[in-house]
Amino acid sequence: MCGSTSSVEEHHIGGRNHAPDFTIPLCRSHHQAVSIAIERAGPEIMEVTTDKAERLRRIVMAVSILQWYVCQELGEPVNDAKTK
Repeated sequence: MCGSTSSVEEHHIGGRNHAPDFTIPLCRSHHQAVSIAIERAGPEIMEVTTDKAERLRRIVMAVSILQWYVCQELGEPVNDAKTK
């Protein structure tokens, strides 16, 4: 996300309990921030469940939160029309 090569950790995008092989590298700071955002959105998102449909729903929720976080980090979009 930030391009850091220092303190890089493996983030389980859909949650370690739901999609253990679905990972991306994040620096420690961004990994912690994304994990906190997911926890704040709903602590139950990362809880273990044997219900397949519920597990898939929780994966989608966690991925959506990650996408939201990345958009927040990107900031406001640049309007190229104003610079022309």
